[in-house]
Amino acid sequence: YNKKHPRRLEAYNSFVMKAYIDDIMLLIYSSEVLPPDSQWIDGESYLWGVFVKPKAKSNHAHLGSGAT
Repeated sequence: YNKKHPRRLEAYNSFVMKAYIDDIMLLIYSSEVLPPDSQWIDGESYLWGVFVKPKAKSNHAHLGSGAT
């Protein structure tokens, strides 16, 4: 994957903020990681985000799920 999509991996590691909504991860990026023709709106940089659902793990327990 790293060799096939190096820009995606680089962008994944350069997020500005990470938040979780239930079990969905929201990664917030600056527009400056986008290609040059997409970095600005009306001369200003902006924030954008991607929702990522983590792959299920067989022995994964969520905090607060009631599992003991």
